[in-house]
Amino acid sequence: MKPEKHIHSKNSDIKDMKKQVISILLCILSFSFDVHSQLQTTYRAETFGSVASGENTPFWMLYHNWGMVPLDANNFYIRGGVFHQQEINKDWSFSAGFDLAGSSPHAYGDVWVQQLYGELNWKSLRLNVGSKEDYTSLLNPYLSSGDFCNSNNARPQPEIKGSIPEFILVPYTKGNMYIKGDFAIGYLTDGNWQEDVARPHNEQYTKNVLTHHKSVYFRFGNIEKKNKLQFTFGLDHHALWGGELYKFQYVPEIGQNEYVVQRQPHGISDFFNVMLAREGSDSSS
Repeated sequence: MKPEKHIHSKNSDIKDMKKQVISILLCILSFSFDVHSQLQTTYRAETFGSVASGENTPFWMLYHNWGMVPLDANNFYIRGGVFHQQEINKDWSFSAGFDLAGSSPHAYGDVWVQQLYGELNWKSLRLNVGSKEDYTSLLNPYLSSGDFCNSNNARPQPEIKGSIPEFILVPYTKGNMYIKGDFAIGYLTDGNWQEDVARPHNEQYTKNVLTHHKSVYFRFGNIEKKNKLQFTFGLDHHALWGGELYKFQYVPEIGQNEYVVQRQPHGISDFFNVMLAREGSDSSS
């Protein structure tokens, strides 16, 4: 009985701490508003609530919100953040942001970090580090579900990304050829959620999975000229690699079914295999 009391006490402390964080967010909501200072610092506060007759939040209220709106009906969330942009000179600039949110109920828990990032720009090049709500796909984000891979329906994942975020003119093409693209390595943060959902049903799941994404797009034609046609062509590559695969299977040594961990290769050579879209090594499942 003593261990159970100890666990109950610990859970109570965690709940109390979460209540304190939510209280702080409520204070931010009460006293903050969008303010643009001379240093280009923006403070953001937001709240949302919904009531539905069914078990889930209505579809179009739920999506296109970067995973902020809880799936379960009768919910609310609050969020507060601070974002800074600074121009160093005509070539260099940087920005950073911190965005904290809390809701009830939610699959992420009561409180989570929605955005935390730093961004450095040099001319047409950009380097991002962290989690940022950044829709980069050419597909319209407001039609259907947008881009299935680079979706604005899910929380932003932490990643390191170098990019040419906007089309730039390719030299010596007389204004008829433009290019943009990106190269990113990221990390999926939904492992604990997968585990909570899969284990009660003895289903397999993954944790600590790495991601890789790269794209290059070419645009031909100058639409600034009258009656000029424009054609865009691109390549877009997404891959999941590394991490651990948890499979529920029969284990002869113990004579019963149990979860077995299969650690996936994640070395430098494995990354080059992923980057070049080649087969995995022999140790990958």
